[in-house]
Amino acid sequence: MEESDSSGRRSTMQARGHHCVSYRLTLRFCSLLFASCLATAATAEAPPTVSAQVGRVAESSEGCACASAPSSEPATTPSTEHSPVPQINSPDAALARELSGDANQSGEIPLVVPTDSQALAEAAAARRHTEGCSETEERTGESNVGPEKYGGTGLQATQTQPVDSSSPSQCTRRASGTAGREASSDRYSTAYAATQLFASSEASHAEGDPLAEASTRERAAGMAAAAEAQKHRPSCPLWGESYDERRSRFLQRYGDVYNLEIEAIKERELERFSGQVYMDYAGSGVYQRQQLRAVFDDFARNAYGNTHSRNPSAKQTDDKLKEARQVISRFFDAPEKEYAVIFTSGATAALKLVGESFPFTAGFSSFYYLRINHNSVLGIREFAYAKNAKSVRALSPREVEQILTEREQSTEHTYDEKDESRPSCLFAFPAKDNWNGRFFPQEWIARVKKVGLSNDNCRWFVLLDAAAYAPTSPLSLSRHPADFVAFSFYKIFGYPTGLGALLVRSEDASKLQRLYWGGGSVAASVCDSRWCARKTDVALRFEDGTLPFLAIIASLYGFRALEAIGMEKIHHHVAALTRHLFERLQMLRHSNGAHAVLLYWNEASPPTGGIVSFNLLRPDGSFIPFPQVEADASAALIHLRTGCFCNPGGCQDFLGLSAEDIIRNSQKRQSCSDPSGSTLSVISGTPGLITGWGGGSLGGGLYRKPAGSVRVSMGYLSTFSDVDALVSFISETYVW
Repeated sequence: MEESDSSGRRSTMQARGHHCVSYRLTLRFCSLLFASCLATAATAEAPPTVSAQVGRVAESSEGCACASAPSSEPATTPSTEHSPVPQINSPDAALARELSGDANQSGEIPLVVPTDSQALAEAAAARRHTEGCSETEERTGESNVGPEKYGGTGLQATQTQPVDSSSPSQCTRRASGTAGREASSDRYSTAYAATQLFASSEASHAEGDPLAEASTRERAAGMAAAAEAQKHRPSCPLWGESYDERRSRFLQRYGDVYNLEIEAIKERELERFSGQVYMDYAGSGVYQRQQLRAVFDDFARNAYGNTHSRNPSAKQTDDKLKEARQVISRFFDAPEKEYAVIFTSGATAALKLVGESFPFTAGFSSFYYLRINHNSVLGIREFAYAKNAKSVRALSPREVEQILTEREQSTEHTYDEKDESRPSCLFAFPAKDNWNGRFFPQEWIARVKKVGLSNDNCRWFVLLDAAAYAPTSPLSLSRHPADFVAFSFYKIFGYPTGLGALLVRSEDASKLQRLYWGGGSVAASVCDSRWCARKTDVALRFEDGTLPFLAIIASLYGFRALEAIGMEKIHHHVAALTRHLFERLQMLRHSNGAHAVLLYWNEASPPTGGIVSFNLLRPDGSFIPFPQVEADASAALIHLRTGCFCNPGGCQDFLGLSAEDIIRNSQKRQSCSDPSGSTLSVISGTPGLITGWGGGSLGGGLYRKPAGSVRVSMGYLSTFSDVDALVSFISETYVW
């Protein structure tokens, strides 16, 4: 993205007022207070680690709050001579001393350099107030929730309780921190007092003078801080002052796997996205201009007809369909003799086909599925319930691994995979989570088929959802022979839509039986009795009606576009961009040192799957509603997605939502990305946040938690400029 485009978006977004006045003013005060601390201590000798912190926070006081970028250069200790710390004026310093309880002491305030966990723990206390703002309060910056002695209505918040490390809502939140100690109530009172003071000074322009009873010093400090908060903040130099410098550093680190050829392809083939940033590849892939030209040139030159006929156009179509099945088999490394390719209207239809055709035996069969699954997989359980299956169970990844390990250690649980006498059981999981891009072990396929997941004496089959995985990673069914694999074409290369496929192991195809049959799936039938002869070909037996043959032919050119680059190269290219984005978002800090981004990731290594899921935080640790982020991004021509992404398990496990939260929260919603009705509150609500009372990491009182997240996803035509533009947008719009 050119810097002119970035500055244009910045000016657009800066014109919009998004945040509570109280938030902005309070945190500006906090930064001034911290700057005062640093100014006092800058002259004293400090260990290298503290000096490094001083240098970084000094940069923050100029409007930037990002951590230092990775560099191959040796670290040096900054000196105060080269890194002067800005001074704050005397009224601000006086107010800082008074609010911190040092009004009667000398002008010195001890230097405090909090750790990440300390900063987040202390932010949790202030969160009780700031997350309790109603819509009216967000406009005025005032609230009636807080300690009575500071003008509140008496909803006295208790101190923050230690977080249970075993809680899934906490252990899965990267950068959320754990409050291992109680937050200081004095710190909360100080923040609350500052909030009320600054909010009142802002309101004085329209509602008289709430500071009439304040001292001259307090009045001057409040007005000065209010003016300071409204000043323009320069953008934060992330990984470098300029785009070229940031790109150079990126290439130094990832140049061996980042595919520079993609930049030329994108500029040539995606002209329709000029000036925009497309980061919703998990929602839909994108098609190349040359890809469409090749498709319609083919249609213009060749005559294609219904394959149920026996004329020349039908014959030509039939040849193309056979070619398409071969290309798909090659793409998934699925031997043609072992797998059949069944065309469907999409991945959802492919999954439904398995559900309605699978032989669930009443009282004996089981359907197990990973908690983190798409709704289209969860819907299969209705067929299991309808057929009175013995067990339907959702498992966490840890539970799957634990069950398999325990059963592998016992020789009692090894079965003959081809024993037809046993009832059939089904396990379904995604190759990649569409919620945050986590890859799940494909080794589960062979392990489940060998030892099973229960003591039902079942023959276990495995259904693999490859819809999110296939667009950016190679899948080898020769190595990991899943029984059923579902995917959609448009997720991979954008065009055509309305087309998917189900790959079925030929030896398992006889297990799939369904009631309905239609034209194309039967060889013959009679009208006055219940007789029909279904086709013997595995694929044709499940392809009712006339296939969308033009769409299938068009898909050939999408596969050619990917094959020209290579799936291995695509995988490494996307992995590099994903890690880089994750690292950049991790570095975003507010001027008080608090994280600006809450990343939902619980693995030891950074993500590489092309998806990053997160929520944005205010400097006090409260959440910025994801619908607001989506609206702001759209205004800046950035394409991303928010919500739960049709993956309720992801939202429940990573956001700490209970089943009750989702059930009560769904009353007015029409889709998993619809923010309507997504607030359950005892006060007027904010879209995207669930409001409740007490407990958890907030330690009591009024709190809000997100009902969804922001998801950015990359594909084979994503580039460094996309990542850089997104991070710059977040930094310039939401980092204070």
